[in-house]
Amino acid sequence: MDSFKENSIETIVTCFHCGEFCGNRPVQFHEKNFCCQGCRTVYEILNKHDLDDYYRFEKTPGIKTQSVLQKFDYLVGQEIENLMLDYRSDKLAKVRFQLPAIHCSSCIWLLENLNRIDDGILNSEVDFPKRVVQIDFDPEKLNLKDIAILLTRLGYVPDINLKTKSGEKTRVSSNSVVLKLGIAGFCFGNVMLLSFPQYFGFEIEPAYSQYFTLISLLLSLPVILYAATGYFISAINGLRSGFFNIDVPISLGIVTLFLKSNYDFILFSQPGYFDSLCGLVFFLLIGKWIQQRTYRGLNFDRDFKSYLPLAVLKNDGVEKISFPVEKLETGDIITVRNQEIVPADCIVQSEKINVDYSFVTGESDLIEISQGQRIFGGAKILGHAANLEIEKKPSQSYLLSLWEKAKTYQEPSTQFLINRISRYFTLTVMSLATAGGLFWWAVDPSQSILVFTSVLIVACPCALALATPFTLGSAMISLAKKGFYLKNQSVIEQLWKTTHIVFDKTGTLTAPLGESLVKYHGDKLSKWDQDVIGKLTSTSMHPYSRIINDYLKNKNGDSLSLETIEEIPGTGIKSVVENKTIWLRKVPDGNSGNISYIINEKEIGVFSIQSNYRKGINNLTNDLKQNYSLSLLSGDSDSDEQILESMLPKIDTLKFRQTPEQKVSYIEDLQSNGAKVMMLGDGLNDASALSQSDIGIAVTDQTNMFNPACDIIMNGDSLDKLNQFLKLSLNIRVILIFAFTLSLLYNILGLGFAITGNLTPLVAAILMPLSSITVVLFSSFGVRLMARFQKL
Repeated sequence: MDSFKENSIETIVTCFHCGEFCGNRPVQFHEKNFCCQGCRTVYEILNKHDLDDYYRFEKTPGIKTQSVLQKFDYLVGQEIENLMLDYRSDKLAKVRFQLPAIHCSSCIWLLENLNRIDDGILNSEVDFPKRVVQIDFDPEKLNLKDIAILLTRLGYVPDINLKTKSGEKTRVSSNSVVLKLGIAGFCFGNVMLLSFPQYFGFEIEPAYSQYFTLISLLLSLPVILYAATGYFISAINGLRSGFFNIDVPISLGIVTLFLKSNYDFILFSQPGYFDSLCGLVFFLLIGKWIQQRTYRGLNFDRDFKSYLPLAVLKNDGVEKISFPVEKLETGDIITVRNQEIVPADCIVQSEKINVDYSFVTGESDLIEISQGQRIFGGAKILGHAANLEIEKKPSQSYLLSLWEKAKTYQEPSTQFLINRISRYFTLTVMSLATAGGLFWWAVDPSQSILVFTSVLIVACPCALALATPFTLGSAMISLAKKGFYLKNQSVIEQLWKTTHIVFDKTGTLTAPLGESLVKYHGDKLSKWDQDVIGKLTSTSMHPYSRIINDYLKNKNGDSLSLETIEEIPGTGIKSVVENKTIWLRKVPDGNSGNISYIINEKEIGVFSIQSNYRKGINNLTNDLKQNYSLSLLSGDSDSDEQILESMLPKIDTLKFRQTPEQKVSYIEDLQSNGAKVMMLGDGLNDASALSQSDIGIAVTDQTNMFNPACDIIMNGDSLDKLNQFLKLSLNIRVILIFAFTLSLLYNILGLGFAITGNLTPLVAAILMPLSSITVVLFSSFGVRLMARFQKL
């Protein structure tokens, strides 16, 4: 039998709104091409309200949109408003929405001009790093549902969940470092200004000189008493724990600078090192700010509430009302609609429903559940809405138990490379200072205190401390640009130690469902057949319907009329067209990916839908095998075993039907034999294994959706670059060692001045900032050049 063949396309037409491929039948409007009706709708809205400038900021800035089918009915009601609104009066209400789709300056411009689209919106402001928009609106003209639908039509679907709107505050980085940095910078600049006469050797009246030094002393007080306190606390905590971290020699240098400067000023009326003190703290705080700033936009500490809806429809015996999830009790009857997450373990009341458990179990196939059977929290409803009876509260669900298991595994402690160096560095500096002081005590006692303190001052490892945040911070930025997001800088050190890599299959090696492989077997499809199937599938939100519709290049059969449409959960979709009964029905052979095309009970052909694997994984495993051992653990059945064995011959171990506990046990066995394990996973069932591994990487196609306890978030389409990421991390270690060496050379140079008693305030003011700036520039540009050399 002939197979359906796609028409060849000579000219590639892209969407004016989002830039995606339009297929061979683009939607046209105003002489512009669009890939779907959703993108056209957004353009019409903007054009109608004279907001075409949206497209001038960036070419094809929009997000691919779909019809607004998801309901926001639950956003209507006093209880939900109490949870959502930040403020409300008769004429003004304030609300914040998390919008993960915000991605460019065009998005900011559009969202801050919402008042031009609807006069009920009074003002809107975007916090780009947090992907949040705050909207002020008139509650007499608009409600929360209206705003959510408007945002969705514009392509910015609000991420509304129990976590962000239940009164719990999301953890954000403290602004204290910024305040400390500002104070240190202000004091540093003014002390340097007062020190200019001494820098250039100008002679000024002694009274003025003492007055300038006194002001410098007063300016140094907020630096020593506030801006530098974090280093003192860290050093004390380190000493209490029995080890020397890098903040010990830093604190020693800061205190010595302050005491020596006061000693010189009070006893000898000399200017001291106040400029070097303020400059030292200022540069150190820049490094700390860089550390905190790098990934402020990503939150690795979400809990299970982040995945639950804010509210569901509850049947109170008379009607269905919007009801907060956190107040659900055992025995409540709720309705969960298509694409919504089941908030708790329930008993199915509907006759049959289809669910997707991949988020919880990792299984990629759709599951059919009948009336009276249990459905676990975390499942996604696909197809018709489901009526469910709450069996356990959300706080007692299976979803939460998986999360708690993930939390029982503790991240192994990592002793930073800089802290290992600092132990020997501190002891060496103290030994040199003591030896120098004793030598000069025997030669010239008047120089002994000067030499002792000078060694402590010039050996303060400011440049050494800056090497780590700037090198690793630059590395994190370079990796993030390619879809490899690190939780913190210590993760890079763990990457250096990796010896064994474990892959999950579903959602990790496999591409998203929308990129599944489709093959048609049967009689050749005529244009009428294609239009009929396209029209039928365009009316359904079932994933397989969307896949088949995409395969047919978004056929919508505008010239056809469907007399009836019946979607039967777990079976298929049925209609009557031109007196012919058309079926798209699941083949009852146990393979949910086979869909029959039937006309009047006669099978015309079968669409076979198979999981597709991400691009380049064969080359990836071949490259990784040169340096790492490889394993694959999957919760799926072994139906793809032969495919994977032929596709990935370099994988050492293939295991299927693995429970979360078995995955953890496997990783524990590897670690007990000395392996440093990196785990790449996707579903919540991988959370425990990700946490148990030395490095846990959550592979996701949306960076706002990922697992607990992961150390790295990786965009799914960047998986083929994993080996390049690992190579860059190893090369970063070389750059870091060179930066350390450079800072130590400066210390040796400074020690030459200190031991000989020639470390004047002017020499310190030149040498200490110069060493810091040199190391920062070397680290930052070195990483960028290395990333470019590796084509990242």
